[in-house]
Parts: sequence; C-alpha cells; structure tokens
Amino acid sequence: MTDNRKARASRAPDKLTRPPETRLTSVRRRMILTGLGLFVGILAAFTQIAVLQTVEADALRAEAARNYQRTMALDDWRGDITDRDGQLLAVDVHRWAVTADPTHVDPAEAPHAARILGELIGVDVGETIDKLVGSRTDSPIDDTADPATRFARQAVRPAAEAVAAIFEFPVSRFERKMRLLEYFYRMDQLRTRGIYQLVDTLTRIAEVTAKAINAGAASLRFFPNRGKRFVYLARDIDDDAARSIYDARQRLFEECARVRDEGGECTNPLAAIQLQPEPHRYYPKRELATQFLGLVGTNSHALDGIERAMDGVLAGGHHLVEVIRDRRGRSMFLDGIPDDAPLAAPAVELTLDQQIQALAERELHHACLAAGARAGYAIVMAVKTGEVLAAASFPTFNPNTYREFYEDRQPLVDEREVLAQKREDLNWAATWPGLKNAFPGSAGVAIREAQASQARETNAFIEYEHHYPNAARHSALQGAYEPGSIMKVFTLAAWLDSAIHPLSWRYGLMDGAWHLEDAEDNVIHDDHHYDVESADVAYALKTSSNIVFGQMGVDLGAETLWKYLDAFGFGQATGSGFPGESAGRLRHGSEWKLVETANIAFGQGISATGLQLVTALAALANGGVRMRPLLVRRVVDAEGRELRRWDPAVVGRVVSEKAARTTLDMMRGVVEPGGTGVKAQIPEYPVAGKTGTGQKPHLRMRGYAENMWVGTFFGVAPVDEPELAVLVLVDEPQGKRYGGVVAAPAFREIMRGALRRLGVPSPMDAGKQVAWIDPETLARRRAIVAPVRRRLSAEAPPVDPGAAGDVPVPDFRGSTMDAVRRAAAEVGLLVHLVGSGTARSQDLSPQTRVPAGSEVTVVFEPRAPGASLAIGTAAGPRERRPPGQPARDGIALPPALQAPPALAPPAPAPLGGAP
Repeated sequence: MTDNRKARASRAPDKLTRPPETRLTSVRRRMILTGLGLFVGILAAFTQIAVLQTVEADALRAEAARNYQRTMALDDWRGDITDRDGQLLAVDVHRWAVTADPTHVDPAEAPHAARILGELIGVDVGETIDKLVGSRTDSPIDDTADPATRFARQAVRPAAEAVAAIFEFPVSRFERKMRLLEYFYRMDQLRTRGIYQLVDTLTRIAEVTAKAINAGAASLRFFPNRGKRFVYLARDIDDDAARSIYDARQRLFEECARVRDEGGECTNPLAAIQLQPEPHRYYPKRELATQFLGLVGTNSHALDGIERAMDGVLAGGHHLVEVIRDRRGRSMFLDGIPDDAPLAAPAVELTLDQQIQALAERELHHACLAAGARAGYAIVMAVKTGEVLAAASFPTFNPNTYREFYEDRQPLVDEREVLAQKREDLNWAATWPGLKNAFPGSAGVAIREAQASQARETNAFIEYEHHYPNAARHSALQGAYEPGSIMKVFTLAAWLDSAIHPLSWRYGLMDGAWHLEDAEDNVIHDDHHYDVESADVAYALKTSSNIVFGQMGVDLGAETLWKYLDAFGFGQATGSGFPGESAGRLRHGSEWKLVETANIAFGQGISATGLQLVTALAALANGGVRMRPLLVRRVVDAEGRELRRWDPAVVGRVVSEKAARTTLDMMRGVVEPGGTGVKAQIPEYPVAGKTGTGQKPHLRMRGYAENMWVGTFFGVAPVDEPELAVLVLVDEPQGKRYGGVVAAPAFREIMRGALRRLGVPSPMDAGKQVAWIDPETLARRRAIVAPVRRRLSAEAPPVDPGAAGDVPVPDFRGSTMDAVRRAAAEVGLLVHLVGSGTARSQDLSPQTRVPAGSEVTVVFEPRAPGASLAIGTAAGPRERRPPGQPARDGIALPPALQAPPALAPPAPAPLGGAP
C-alpha cells in the first residue's frame, strides 16, 4: 500500500510539469470536436425540418388531417311554421338519440347494457341485444310444406349438394340457407317471380359452376357480414332520459375505477353507448291543421303537406367548418363558426288563422259525427285575396305520435302490397314453364281457382279499406268528388254571362222526368215534385231542379259550358303548390254526349277538389274575377326580416260582374224559406249559398253506388260585400244525405264565427257587433254605442230613498249591471235588470225627474252577437208583472221583452226580511 502511494506521488509531478501550451491545445481540440458535433446535429435537425416542411409537408398534413382534423357540417335547425298572426304551428325541439358502435361492444356485456337501457328508457331488451351483437339464435321454422314448397326443396337441395361437392365442403353449411329459401318461398307476400327464377337459376348454375368460376368457398357466402359501425338504440329521447343514461354511465365508470384500484377487473357495459343530440319536429297545437302542415320523419325528412312543399326553405343550409378532435373525440373549432352561418332556417308564415282553423275543425268534427259520416272537409277563403284561412279535414290524428298512427295503418299498407304482388305473380305464373311440374295435370284448374280466390279477396279488402280513410291525407286538396248540385251555381253564371235567354226565361219541369230521346234513351229526374209546369232560373236554383239546369246546359252547348268551367278552374290544378293536389276530372267538351252535357250542368260526370270549388265560388263573390289560392304568405329569417312574400294574384276574369252579382242574388233564395238551405241562415249576416248532394261511383264496378253520397254546402257572406267563401262537405252520411241537412248547419257556425273573428260588421245592426281580437276596432265600436255621461252628483245631490221628492233619472246606456246598480242607488231609484251584457235601453228617459224610489227597467244586450238574453231581476224581492203589463210608472215593456210566460223563470224566494 505504501509502494502504491509512492508510485502515484512520483507520477503527479509529471502532469503538473506539462507545458501550458499542450494543455490549451487539448482543450481546444475537445471544444472543436464538440462544436462540430453540435453543428452536425443541428444541421441534421434543420435538414430534417426542411425536408418535413417541404418534401413531406403535403403527406404529413394529410396524415394529420386523417388522424385529428375533421370537416363537420353544421345543419340549420328546421324553420318554424306559423299562422298569419305568428302563432307557432310547427317547431324544432332539442332531443337525443342513443347510439353505439357494435364493434366496440363486448358480447358478454351486451345483455347487461340492454337491461340497463331497458330500465332507464324502456327499450326492448332483446331487440337492443340484437342491435349490439346480432341475433344469437335462429327462429324456428315450420317444416310443414305445401306442394310448391316440396317442389322448391327438390330443386334447391340438388343444387346445394352439387355446389358443396365441387368445392369440397360439407353440405350442412347450406342447411340454414336452404331453410330460409324454403321459408321465403312459402310466405305469400314473398312468393315473387324472383323466387321461382332463383330455383331455375340455381339448378342451371349447379351444373356449370366448376367451369364458370374459379373461387373459394368464402366467396360463396350468401350473406356476407360487413360489420356495422353505427346503430341507433333509441331516438326521440328527452333531456331527463338522456341525463339518466349519462349519470348511469358515469357511476359505472367510477365503480370500475374503484375496482381496478383494488386490483380487480371491471368493464363498464355502457362504455360504448353514446348520446347524440338531434332536432325533433314538434307540433304544439297537436291535431290542429295536421294534414295541411304535413309531417317530418327521421333525419328531418319532409313527408307531406307544407313541410314538403316548403322543404327547400324550412330545411335551411349546411355549413362546413374545420374541427380538431382529441383522443376522446372532443371537437375544437379551428377558425370558429362563420359569421354569416345562420343556425336556424327561415320561418314560413301561412295564410291560415289558427282560431278560424280550430273553429272549422270543431264544427266539421261535430257534423261528421252527427251524420255518422266516413269523412269530410271544410275550407274558408278570403274572397278578395284568395287566402285560405282554414282548411279542415276529418278524420285527423296527432302528428306528435305519427309513428303510432302509421303502425296502426301498417296492416292495410302491407295487405295492399301483398294483393298487388299476388296479382303480378299470378299473371306471371300463368305462363311459367314450371307450372305443369308443380301441378301435374291440373295447372289450368289451379290458375282459374287462384284467380277467383284473388278476386274475392281483393273485393273484400277494397270494402274494408274504404271504411278506414287515411287521416294523413287532406281530402279537401288531395281528393276529388263529384260535387253534385253546387255545380248549378257555375252553370247559372255561364248561362247569365252568355245571355242566350232573358232572365225571365222559363223552362218546363216535365212532370219530374225529362226524356232526352237520345241513342240510349236516357231520362233525367228531379228529387222533388213541383206543382208548377215551368220555372225560371231563380226558382230552379232555389229548389235545385236537375231538369231545368240540364236544359240550361244543353242550351249553352258542350263547348261553351266546358269553356266556362275550365275558366273557373275545374279539371286543372289550382296552382297552390300543395303536394299531391288533385286536378279533378273534366273531359274536353268536344268529347261530351248529350246526356253528359246535361249531367255536367247539374254536377254529375265531373269531379273537383274542395279547393277548386271554393276558389270558383270566391270568383263569383269577387265580381267574376278568379284569384289564385294562397296557402303561404311570406318567408322570414331568424331575425324577422322578410325574405319573400306572396301577394294576391289574379288568374283572370271568368264572367262579367253583372252575371256574378245576379248569381249571388239568386243564391240568397236558397237559404230563405222554401229553399233547400234554410239551415244555413245567419241572423247577423245575409248569406248566399247552394246545397249539393252528389252520388259516388261504385267501388268495384261501373255506375253509381246506391248508398254512397256526399252532402255539400257552400256560400258567401255578407252578400252585399262578400268577405268570406266557405265550403263544407260530409262524405257518406248515414240516414239523411242532403247537403242542406248535414252540411248547412256546420257552414252556418263556421261562417258566423269566422266573420266575428275578423271583425266584419253586421249589415243588420253594426252597433251590436264586437271585434273580439282587434283592440282598435273594439274601442271604435264601443265609442259609438256608449255615450259620454256626466256624473249625477254634479247635477243633483244624493237623495234618501225614504224621503219625498223627485230625483233625476240617470243615463244607464252603455253601463254594466254593477254600474247601473251603483248609479241607481246614488239617486234613490230601484232598477229592474233585463238581459245580460251592456245596458242598451231604459223605459224612463234620462234626466227626467221621477219620485224617489221609482223603478226603472233597464234592458241589457250581450257584447257577443248571438248570445241569448236572460231575464234578470233587481236586487231583493219584488212583485213580478206579467209580460206586457205596464210598470208602476205606466210605461209598457219593450216588445223584445214580451216573452211567453212559460219562458219566464219563477220569482226568487225571499232571503229573510223585507228589503
């Protein structure tokens, strides 16, 4: 150890004695080498950066975009639909969809996840398992086989065995496919010509497969599994249900984290379940205008009605933005949302008035139920503009639950498709070469029996389906009926405009039977017997004579009558733009025979929609000028700016103003005593209308059915200055079928309510009409009927009722009952209150002086027109006078108060003690 220490000591002086230049050279060398190394490294790094930024830049950007960057489409929420006053009829609401990626689902955890979702949101557990991992078991198949199935089995099995032998794999691998093929073959709705052709094709392919193709067994799979990456487990989930799923998933995550911390294994069954926001169409007024608005299916797909007609506006646009997603799938916007990207589509404002629409639907519903009718419709149109204010159709349904509605109708749809497929297959099977092999010796008999059975089955289905009309179809716009006698109005207008005879011209009634003496020896009858031998056109319209209007049509001639009806808009779409609108049926006049000319003149042999009829009627009320019907008023954006407006458009003049005015004047007689539409009378407004009773064609054969009718009434009011045209149709009423009985009462209520809603003054007594909605009109009319009154205390001091003396009579007119009582008590008078509403008259003139304690009779009338008067009494008991007997002051009651004694209520019993 000592020697080693000495050796190190001996070497140390050598290092210390090295010259400084040598040491500096060594340090400099190391620094240079280090610098060179750093320079080379930096140069290599910069070189790599340059390469990445230049040569490989495009490839790297593409790779980054594939991994992290996405282009997302921001869909606009579907635009709102409102009525003419801005009331919401259709709107998008925020809902959720439950989705999953089946490739990320552990099959062992799928039943657990399905059970949890079933408890939280009520989904079907078995169906959810199938969506997550697929069906695990095959449904049992009935082995019972008919002759056709045996034939299929005999043809399919040899083909399967031949294919299996060629490729040397067991035929058992084809067993499931063969069972499915036989099962499909047995099902009536799938027994198509494709199955028959498949049998023949498999037989031929089995013989040439080895030579025709060179493929492995894997390529022969019947149903290759493509592996779905996305499935919907539930849709239309509200916020509460979505929150429950989210909370359950988070609790399971926390529980699994705790188990893993303790060293165990845990899998969250809801880990692959996702919640996806999506808009859902909601109709806040439920059944109101259902068929008119239409429907929106899944993924905001418009199905019908205004939703479909205006889908280009309501659907909005798609705005593409760049986003980056992290490993958890969270998105971050790179450039933000564009400033010019609206997130709500424009709104569509309809011409409908929801109050008038609700009124029309209610009255139509009552009319159809009272008549036991199959269906019906009602339309209200503004005469001067052509705007449709209401379009009701019966029956209806709640569009918010339309899936249930279509599920209920699905059997009818399926059966119709099955019958159509059967008819096609039967026609093909009659010429199929293999038919003789399937039915040896009896092929012809089998075809004839199948055709007869199919005819019976089809007839039964047609009868059954007819009694269950499609409530999603707007029959006023998409259905065409023979209008019946209401067409006589347009024949009369054409007759007057043509001036082929003077207005006083009379036609013979021919004892109720007009023999045309044509080639078919046709006879036209009237439903009523008349005591006169001839009639002018006014009487014929009032009594709805088929014979007179048939002669008028013949006098006009087929070409002329067709020209006028075409100008009124029959036989062509109205241009409203409603999807599926029917054009009706009106053949050209050159094709009419004599009997057809007569029939069309009074409403047979022509079909028309409700919109065509009410538009033509509005043309008469508009002085002979036809307007294009309007369903949509305008389009506005999310900030209320008007983007487009549809103004009233004139189609053209149909008849002269004089002819139109004369026609309306004659239509007034229809609702007067002796006419067919007396039940359409409205006390406050004069009405011009026409009844119609049309016969419907037979469902399965030529000609008309004996028990299928439509009752119709249409009219305008007020006649002197028409504002509205209303049409009501009741389809197949039971019992009484005439339009004046089943449709006129509904017309009366719809027309009356619509005119009140619009504040149209009554020509009978404008002072009694009240505008329910417009405050300015209401204030103006109240100012007319309510005079300005001065306080009585300024004219005479209060008087003790028990003291002698005279007191001034207040002016009670325009006051309420409480105000009348207070004013009478203030001066010491008794009042007898009659009626309800606002004071309109009194039996003692204002400011006249009468003895204190005298009784004044004050008559009240309701604010709303049409409300009934109720007999009222003064506060406290008093002796009643018989109707018409003079009061204590000698003034008799007004005639309006002289009701029969049977209608007067009994005198009130004393409440204890004298007043």
